[in-house]
Amino acid sequence: MPTPISTMSRRQFDEYNIWIDKLDHIWHISREDYRQLAIINNALISWTEREVNGEIYRDEDTNKCYRRVRDSKTGKIIGEYRINDRETGLYKKATAIANRNQGWIYFQGDCRGCMIYFYRTAMCGGPYVIGPDDNIASCYSTQALACHF
Repeated sequence: MPTPISTMSRRQFDEYNIWIDKLDHIWHISREDYRQLAIINNALISWTEREVNGEIYRDEDTNKCYRRVRDSKTGKIIGEYRINDRETGLYKKATAIANRNQGWIYFQGDCRGCMIYFYRTAMCGGPYVIGPDDNIASCYSTQALACHF
């Protein structure tokens, strides 16, 4: 599978490198940590899509995850087996990376776009006072770093 860089034009590649340099100078997060957050973002998107489409089911009583197998013609469930809960581990990894970089993670629950945003209180200026206990949901799209590629 091609990497994002292998499918870029020269102009896109130059713009990408300029943008990546901002990670160090503006956001103070390493390229490797950003790359890890982007990989976690892609895995969360895949997991959430599978949940939304009914392939993965989380039992509300036990909080255990199951994969449902459906008949392709009727849509009826013909099998169900337990799977590991990757979602919780991904959340923990992303939070650990943010803590290592003196920041926080906002997890946006809609799988149609970026799901992980990195932010710091110092970067969230303007009329908002953002901290780990404040509601960043009202301004994450303009005040936080979207972690995707």
